[in-house]
Amino acid sequence: MRHRLGLLLALIPICASSFVLAGWDEGVAAFKKGDYRAAATEFEDVATRDPRNWEAQLYLGRAYSKLGKYPLAEHALLAAERHAREAKPAEKKRIWKQLGFAYEKQKKYGKSREAYLKAGETKSAERVAGKESTAPPKRAPKRKR
Repeated sequence: MRHRLGLLLALIPICASSFVLAGWDEGVAAFKKGDYRAAATEFEDVATRDPRNWEAQLYLGRAYSKLGKYPLAEHALLAAERHAREAKPAEKKRIWKQLGFAYEKQKKYGKSREAYLKAGETKSAERVAGKESTAPPKRAPKRKR
């Protein structure tokens, strides 16, 4: 009995990782085909089952960016950055570069410049700084009388 229980416990992580990876392969295939809506759906499922899977969050953010859903991309990319502790420096730079792009598209130029600099993308950071300096000032909300 004890041997069977040990075997069962040993198989749980294998089954769980297969379960998580099930949507991964479909998501990558859809992304490579340019079907970003299907890719986003698959990566949403993977990220829901394993929220600490920074690679799924990165691909989810990339898919959302391709779909023009920049606030959702920002959210996924911030999750990727938060959980990418064991990622290689080059992978972390990919996250920051994507995040810089998502911020830029939302006209969050200060955050965009900062993200691009963390990614080592100085030309992109300079471009965004130029946009920031020429952007019209934000209007203060009107007060109710």
